[in-house]
Amino acid sequence: MLHEIKESNTTVKLNRVNDFFNAIQYDTDPNVWGQEDYWASRKEFLGAERGDCEDYAIAKYFTLRQLGFKSETLFLTYVRVAQSRIPHIVLTYYETPDAIPFVLDSNQPQILPADKRRDLKPIFNFNADKIYLSKQRGLGRELPGGKINLDKWTELLLKTEEGE
Repeated sequence: MLHEIKESNTTVKLNRVNDFFNAIQYDTDPNVWGQEDYWASRKEFLGAERGDCEDYAIAKYFTLRQLGFKSETLFLTYVRVAQSRIPHIVLTYYETPDAIPFVLDSNQPQILPADKRRDLKPIFNFNADKIYLSKQRGLGRELPGGKINLDKWTELLLKTEEGE
């Protein structure tokens, strides 16, 4: 898939990556990894052929980065699902820092702008470089790294740098 779409436009890349990973079966961390909360690398997620919301978002993030998307346009976004208040992680793509982001969600096959996703309440965005308090439009207010515990993300980044 990466080879097929590497010269495609942004929309094609976003849709193909979203569709590819959304085809993988959802399962909980205790079932897949025997742990309450485990953040799988893209390689682990593909190898297990199942995972939970952050595994989808992580795999999409690293795949789009590999396809040339800049770090400042891609964020894992911690949200609450409105009706149930269940925590959830999606990948968001910002064309510009003040744009309404597009949401790549493992629970929704269609990529939609965040303002069309009334079912999600964004809490914060993060990537390898920064953390922001979320807004419906734009990135929001940048937070110092220590304000939110992202130990699982840090572990994952180290694992990815080591080739896992």
